[in-house]
Amino acid sequence: MSSYPLEIRRSQYEEVERVLRLIGSGLKEHEKLENSKSAKNRALGEGADAKQGMFVNADGSDIITTADDAEQVIRRLVETAFSKVERLKGTFEDDPLLKSEIDDITGKGDPEKSMSLFYERLKAIQSSHMGEHTEEVMTTGQLDRQAAMSVSPEVSFSGEEAHGKYLDLHESHTKFINLQGIDPEVYDYITFLQNFYAFGSLPEDVRRRPDYNGYIRGLLDYLIDFADRVLPLKFAEDKLDGVRKKAEEKMIKASEDLVDVSKYDSPQALEKGESPDALKQALKKMGLKFGGTPAQRAERLFKAHKKSANGTNGIGNVGLRRDTELMEAQVKYMTEDVLADLLQSTRMNVEKKLALSYEELEQERYAEENPVNPDDDEDASDSGEEKTIHNPKDVPLGWDGKPIPYWLYKLHGLNHEFRCEVCGDVTYRGPRNFERHFTEARHTHNLKMLGVQYSRYYYMVTQIDDVLKLAQKYRNLSASQQNRTADDEEFEDAEGNVFNRKTYEDLRRQGLL
Repeated sequence: MSSYPLEIRRSQYEEVERVLRLIGSGLKEHEKLENSKSAKNRALGEGADAKQGMFVNADGSDIITTADDAEQVIRRLVETAFSKVERLKGTFEDDPLLKSEIDDITGKGDPEKSMSLFYERLKAIQSSHMGEHTEEVMTTGQLDRQAAMSVSPEVSFSGEEAHGKYLDLHESHTKFINLQGIDPEVYDYITFLQNFYAFGSLPEDVRRRPDYNGYIRGLLDYLIDFADRVLPLKFAEDKLDGVRKKAEEKMIKASEDLVDVSKYDSPQALEKGESPDALKQALKKMGLKFGGTPAQRAERLFKAHKKSANGTNGIGNVGLRRDTELMEAQVKYMTEDVLADLLQSTRMNVEKKLALSYEELEQERYAEENPVNPDDDEDASDSGEEKTIHNPKDVPLGWDGKPIPYWLYKLHGLNHEFRCEVCGDVTYRGPRNFERHFTEARHTHNLKMLGVQYSRYYYMVTQIDDVLKLAQKYRNLSASQQNRTADDEEFEDAEGNVFNRKTYEDLRRQGLL
């Protein structure tokens, strides 16, 4: 019977419903794991019924042991459901056998043929159920469990990613420091992690090159892949299309603010109505090539806006610079909205590793590869072992999770806190960290955002108002020094008399020299 078109589609519908039931069971399992500490605690709390769940291997072990496993399984089941539904939709289109079978069953064709077909199938059903059957008929629950065994929650991570705890941007960092115009000594790995999405601080000629476009594309692909593995239910790649569209609209709007192309009916009229510099700036805002003659600029800008008006992907796929800017907007969205917490954890982890010795790094790696069972910790605490860390003076913790010695804490002045308003009210512990941060990328970048170029004059200045007042003072001082320099010029007449510039000019105009 499985060869009949209607029966084939019925079985496909049954498979879709089975996947939907598994998705519902996975969501319930995810909720349980979110509210419990471990699968072992859940089993102890719920008794024997805990092993009667849907996601159990043939040997009785749990397929899903953590909330992350549940998210991965649900993501795979959703993708499976979509693929099955799409395949099912395709089988209904232009299938003559299905149409013929429906006509025969409903009697739209020959009534005698319909009755003979009915009895023929009835006879086939009766004959298939005659005799002895050694096959075991599986229930719906057994079929569901069998389907659940085929779903694996396993996801591969690199050693640096530590099972999804941190980002591994070493490959992107290597590509970045090898770009032409980038100084590798300035951008070490920790500086790169702090500033890799601050694209405005990079030189314009660097961002215009093809190798930079390839670097941004690789960086974006990694961030998308990492988010898919770490946040399978919280990240949807479709959102990036919306981010790209908004960035594109922003670029077009910025260009239209400079030049209103809609009021011109030809490139020649656009060239006559706008200055060459305005055309250049409008093309630059759109990320297009802005060189050439004014006529070429006008034609390029007119075509770009014509494509936008026709709905053909905005300003089209021309312009490497435009494509780079759109990908930069997507990278910024990924780092500031989707992976912000993980990026912060990555920075802290890298900074911590820089302060550890080789032996301490090895101990930490061993601890990550051999995690302590939380249930064992609970048993130890129940047996009376003290696990509470006594730290009344809030001394920073060392690599072993214990407070550092108090004498070392006092020696480095970590009991003193310094706040910097320029850096966004960030607090630095100890004078050494505070003094060092004035030359770091965060502080200098924020000074640039305030319109101030960092110099030794702004050392130890942390308030924004003080920075702006000091900048204005040095601008005025510089202007007065230039005027004084002009006044201090000395001139000598034929008799050897020395005058300043102003006196000399006055006497010369009066003919007294």
